[in-house]
Amino acid sequence: MDKKFAIYSLSEAAIHDGNGYWSNEFGWTNEEQATLFALYEVVDRGLPNSTGQDARWVEIQSPTTRVVADASDKPLIEILTELKNRGLTQADVLSVYGVPRDENPYASYLQRHLGNDTEMELDDNVLLSETDDGCWVSCWRYVDDETVGINRHALTMVVDLDERGSFKAHVENYTGDSIFEFSNEDEHGNPNDDGVWPVTAGYMRHNRDTRGLLSYLREIVGLATEKNTLTVSG
Repeated sequence: MDKKFAIYSLSEAAIHDGNGYWSNEFGWTNEEQATLFALYEVVDRGLPNSTGQDARWVEIQSPTTRVVADASDKPLIEILTELKNRGLTQADVLSVYGVPRDENPYASYLQRHLGNDTEMELDDNVLLSETDDGCWVSCWRYVDDETVGINRHALTMVVDLDERGSFKAHVENYTGDSIFEFSNEDEHGNPNDDGVWPVTAGYMRHNRDTRGLLSYLREIVGLATEKNTLTVSG
């Protein structure tokens, strides 16, 4: 019996309710509708685009069994992370793991009784965790910046190194992510005699000049707005 092959994509299966097989007629579909190819076609044919760029040939051993080449080599969390980096959204995940809000008695009850509550919302598909006498329903609860004490316009220049002629610093946003960094070190980590480049270029008067650096971030590189403030730490 001649071997038959199909095209399979784990990423397409993840976002299309398990429909990760390719059909020349229907696109990504279930295994029953998958187009089957002979070995000589596998050699000459290119693979279709997939969300995770992971389309591959799989051998059909029986009408219901596929051998997916190295599909189990990676932990599922790594595959999910890769799909996220390639554009997989939370809504995509909910479409697989969640249930339609309006079709579930717990979720539909909660939706009806939200009334004018503008600080809580439910997705179209929700996650459920049933208990002995009820059910937890996933939802969104709004929390404003003032309540938490967050100033999203606050930037901080964190001085990482300031000794023995070396100076290194970076700018963090309100979440602690670095958005800009500068130093007077060369590629080998040695201090440059010319000094810190924003100072040398005239954007800052001295290494800790927050006013000059903030102006540079606003006007030159577009990493800050008129609402942003900048303080020094370290």
